[in-house]
Amino acid sequence: MVQLDIFSLEEKLDIENQKVVLLAEDQKVKVLPPDMLNHNCEDYYYLKDYENERGFIICTHQGEKVSYSVDFGSRQGVFYHEELEVV
Repeated sequence: MVQLDIFSLEEKLDIENQKVVLLAEDQKVKVLPPDMLNHNCEDYYYLKDYENERGFIICTHQGEKVSYSVDFGSRQGVFYHEELEVV
């Protein structure tokens, strides 16, 4: 008999139950301002550097969390779905 790991099971269910409408390549997006309470220090300052910048999605990454590569013209960044807003 195998003992179930409740935390891994919950995490797996959360991932499977996420219903994310994927953004299309070439979709124009804006980076949302970071929230100090919901981001660790490194993520906060990474997002702060891109805050309110507008760019175009160039690639979608579907892993545990959906993320996107975004082209801002002079540089590129990678962001989670919830860190972007369609413009």
